[in-house]
Amino acid sequence: MKIINEKGKLFGIINVVDLLVLVAAIAVVAGVGYKLFAKQIKEVASPQVSLTMTVRVRGATPFLVNEVQRNSQVGKSLVNGNSYVNAQITDMKIDDYNQQVTTADGRIVTATDPEKKDLFEKGTHFNPVVRRRCAKAVHSL
Repeated sequence: MKIINEKGKLFGIINVVDLLVLVAAIAVVAGVGYKLFAKQIKEVASPQVSLTMTVRVRGATPFLVNEVQRNSQVGKSLVNGNSYVNAQITDMKIDDYNQQVTTADGRIVTATDPEKKDLFEKGTHFNPVVRRRCAKAVHSL
């Protein structure tokens, strides 16, 4: 038995051109299926873990400190674009802002700024799949 017979059929079953068209169609269907379902499969298969992150705002002005105290975000979800991410702000703390300054005699000392403060916000999110979106949302604070 020949690989391609006198009628141009592969193994006497299918035409070579028809086989190429069939392989191309299967490749297109497989590619579309992968694009549609690969992300969902990854999210279902990923382990559910919690991640805690801390955001520090150094040298916040008195106006910003007053706004943060007045409008506490503890317990609220983080937003990325137009949607919420699976993350919440769990704690907020305000500390003195320390900075290193040079004295008149050339020494470097740590001094506390009387007006500025450091803000610390701690957040938790529960799925590593949303890590990039959550990081973008925190970065935009």
